[in-house]
Amino acid sequence: VRRYPAVSVAEVAYDVRPEGYDMLGSYTGGFNENDAKMTPFLPSIITVPRSGGGAKTMTWPVSLAEDDLPGSRVVKTRRARELTVACLVFPQAATEDAVQYWARELEKKLAADGLSGAPGHETNYVV
Repeated sequence: VRRYPAVSVAEVAYDVRPEGYDMLGSYTGGFNENDAKMTPFLPSIITVPRSGGGAKTMTWPVSLAEDDLPGSRVVKTRRARELTVACLVFPQAATEDAVQYWARELEKKLAADGLSGAPGHETNYVV
């Protein structure tokens, strides 16, 4: 279980992962309204609907400061609230089957410790 502070993030909807990395890499590399270069924090946060349909998003934490991030026509920015998350590292590529399996395993581990996901966790996988 990890706790993350509030942070300013850059976020983009994508179809295939390389698109997300490309758009966010361009944004943090200076392709934004201020031509500002930024160094994103780890990890990249990928949100995928469990239903298999709908928009996938990739989010990069960029700044602990409360200042607004530079604008962009493609990348959205926002202030993400402080967050406590349960993490599980799994030894394979993040394919649909692997994510489904390891999400169930994480949920079992949480339940064994008397913990549960936040309301709405059953809607999206966050990788």
